[in-house]
Amino acid sequence: EYNFFYEKWMDFSLQDERIMHIRYSDLLLNTHHILNKISAKLELQNKFSRKLFGELNKLQKVRESEKFTTQKFKYYKNKEYMDSYSKESLKTINSLINKSLIKKLGYEIIN
Repeated sequence: EYNFFYEKWMDFSLQDERIMHIRYSDLLLNTHHILNKISAKLELQNKFSRKLFGELNKLQKVRESEKFTTQKFKYYKNKEYMDSYSKESLKTINSLINKSLIKKLGYEIIN
């Protein structure tokens, strides 16, 4: 199912330039860069900047999540979640996953 689901989204993205694949790790580690990239691709600044400029002074900052701690950030940044997979599990996943799809999505196969 994973392969099929993401292969379809890859197909859709070739047909419609509004579809973007954004890796969670990129968004987490390079938030400002990724948001600027999204904004540029979707031309958000051109469409909304005049409207938003007057409203920005009225906005209040959103509270930071109490659940997403520095420890959780490091967990993702350092790929500590990979420790929860046994070598046998990774071997099984790697045998089932579409390697070219993973490459297109910008991920690497980890043994």
